[in-house]
Amino acid sequence: MLFEALTGYTPFRGDNYPALAHSHIYEAPPRPTSINPAIPAPVEHVILTALMKNPQQRYQRASDMADAMNQALSAVEAASRTPVYPPPHTSAPAAPFYPPAQPVPGYVNNRQYPQPSAAENRQAPLYPCHYCQHLNKPNMRFCTRCGTPMNPCPTCGAYNPANNRFCSTCGKPLAVPM
Repeated sequence: MLFEALTGYTPFRGDNYPALAHSHIYEAPPRPTSINPAIPAPVEHVILTALMKNPQQRYQRASDMADAMNQALSAVEAASRTPVYPPPHTSAPAAPFYPPAQPVPGYVNNRQYPQPSAAENRQAPLYPCHYCQHLNKPNMRFCTRCGTPMNPCPTCGAYNPANNRFCSTCGKPLAVPM
């Protein structure tokens, strides 16, 4: 929400839900300053940390993000109080002067994150889309690349997650790719 509030756009876009989900899972978000250059570097750092793909790299609690944002805003406020001296007067108009972006002073990320367990490291089996052959996670009802239904019931036509062996609507057996 912070990304959208400061840029006017959501970080991920797609024409349909599967395309949106695919971009959310596999693509890096754009840098907020590429859309709104007025966003201060410390605030951009907070936004990008919150959008990290690896959950261990994101803020673990809302209070962690709030603390980081408070530090970022304090740094921006302190930087705005620092006098910026204009360049010496020349006959040609000078380009506007912006102070270089600085890291948040005093902010040290010393949080310890637990390592994922062996059960969390196990990969779930992936199921190929019968249309485009893209590999999808087991709980997907539609291909995340092309949007084709993954496991339609031949009896009632209901769409089921790729790993279902029986239709969740009528209970009939499904043809699950192995």
